Amino acid sequence: MSRTKAIIQLANMMERTQDHNIPILQILINCVTKLSKTEKNYIVKETELITNYLDPVISPMFHDPDNNRLFRWLNQKNNADTKEESTRPDGGMTVVNQLQNVYALGFVEVKAIDACGNCTLTHMDTLRLAIFCKSTLDKDDVKCAIGVQAVGTYVTFFLCTIEQEALYPFVKIGRLDVPTSFENLPSFLSQLDTCARIINTYNTFCVKRRQEESARSMIRPSLTQAQLMDVLHLKASDTSPTLKLTPTA
Repeated sequence: MSRTKAIIQLANMMERTQDHNIPILQILINCVTKLSKTEKNYIVKETELITNYLDPVISPMFHDPDNNRLFRWLNQKNNADTKEESTRPDGGMTVVNQLQNVYALGFVEVKAIDACGNCTLTHMDTLRLAIFCKSTLDKDDVKCAIGVQAVGTYVTFFLCTIEQEALYPFVKIGRLDVPTSFENLPSFLSQLDTCARIINTYNTFCVKRRQEESARSMIRPSLTQAQLMDVLHLKASDTSPTLKLTPTA
C-alpha cells in the first residue's frame, strides 16, 4: 500500500471512531506522513528531532483547539546560555477561557540523543519541569500540571499536583519511544495504549480549578534559583557526614 492510500484510509476511519480515539489516528497519520522508510545514519540534532519525530506524536496528544486547549513549541533554539532561554521551556500546554485568560497546563523539555550520557543535563531538565509545574500550581489556577521530558526519542511523562500542605508529588505516569522510520513504526503501535492513557489523564486532571476547590492554604514558596544551584552543585567536601560511628571492641 502506498503512503497516500494509507493516509486516506486512516482519515476515513476518523468518521467512524469515537472522539477520544481521534488523537491516536492523528498520531498515525503524522507518522505515515513524516517518517522515512529507513533509519538515518547521522546524529539528529534538537530542531530536527522536534519537527520530524517528537511533534508528530506529542502535538495530537495535547493540542485540542476546539476546546481551547493548545500546545505549542516555545523555543527550538539551543541557546541555553542566555538568561531568557534558561528560564523558558521548549514547549508548553495552555488553556484559554472565555475571557481570553491563558492558564498553563504543562511544559516540555527536549534534549538531543547525544545528551543521553550527560546525567547532569537530563537531571536538570527534570528539575526544571518540576519547578515549572510547581510554579503553575502555586498560582492556584489548575488542579494538575503535566511535564514531558524528551531525551532523543525517549519521552517520559510526569504529573504534578498539590496533595497536602507543602507536598507536591511529581509522578511518572508513562514513557514512549517515538518512531524514527517505518522500520520501527510497528513496535510503536504497541505503545498507543500508553498514548491513550496519557491523553485521558491530561484531559481529566489538567483542568481549571473551581473557586471552591482552592488549594491556596497548602501552597508553600519555592527555593530561589541561587539556593537550588547551591544544592545541585555541592562539592564532595560539602557532603561529609556529621555523625561518625566508631566500632566497639
